[in-house]
Order: sequence, then structure tokens, then C-alpha cells
Amino acid sequence: MNHTGKEAHAPKYDRVTPANEAFVANLKRERAQLAEALNELYELLEEYAPSWYSEDQHEKAKAALELLGQGDSLSSCNSLSNHRDRAVLSS
Repeated sequence: MNHTGKEAHAPKYDRVTPANEAFVANLKRERAQLAEALNELYELLEEYAPSWYSEDQHEKAKAALELLGQGDSLSSCNSLSNHRDRAVLSS
């Protein structure tokens, strides 16, 4: 009950409306685009392993991809130190 003695009604977010469906579809598209861009950047950083790319940044990017459901693509990547070692050996 609120201060007037009447029951407070919570907004109904569980109703399915065309506007809600369009909003959710748009959010899903935007999330997929963000996940794809982040995954591409992550792969570039892992491949080239610039000297300024720290282990902490690697872990943050990896955690962000896992949150976005892109964790499967991480299983094919080795650790940051292995990429740096390969970069040093190939130069």
C-alpha cells in the first residue's frame, strides 16, 4: 500500500505488445553487433599481442565476451603470453 492507503500497482512489463517485441528485437540486434565487434577486436589483440596489451586487459575482454555469450570463441585462443612468445619467436 502507498501513502494514500491504496495499493500501489507495479507497471506491467510482462505484456507482450508489438512495441515490446520490436524493442526486444532491436536490443538483440544491437547486442549481437556489439558482441561481433568486441570479438573481432579481441581476436586482433590476441593475434598481434601489442606490448601495451596487459594480462589484465586480456582478462577484462575475455570476461566481457563471456558475458555476451561469445565464450565459445575463446576456447580456440591460447593465453596472452603464448601469443607474445610466438610474436617474439617469429620476429
